[in-house]
Amino acid sequence: MARTATIKLDDVEYVIRAFNIGELETIQRAGNDAWTVLKTALRRADPKVEQPDLIEPTPAELEAAFNTIMVLAGLQKPDPSPQPGAEAPTEH
Repeated sequence: MARTATIKLDDVEYVIRAFNIGELETIQRAGNDAWTVLKTALRRADPKVEQPDLIEPTPAELEAAFNTIMVLAGLQKPDPSPQPGAEAPTEH
């Protein structure tokens, strides 16, 4: 059962998947650093991201994406009123 969520960065929507154990370990070692979390999530995103360092998201997109990713990972409780551009995680 794949769990996914949609994030928007640089006006492009990406479907991201829940982290696997190795990815969770990577972000935990980095202290849940926002950049590590974001780059880790983008590794398996659809559409594929070849060069995540070239994406130019707005500050609002970054905050919404980070919060969405952390909720999907189970590392943050969902906000009862999500920000625009952040879609709640879904189970498939």
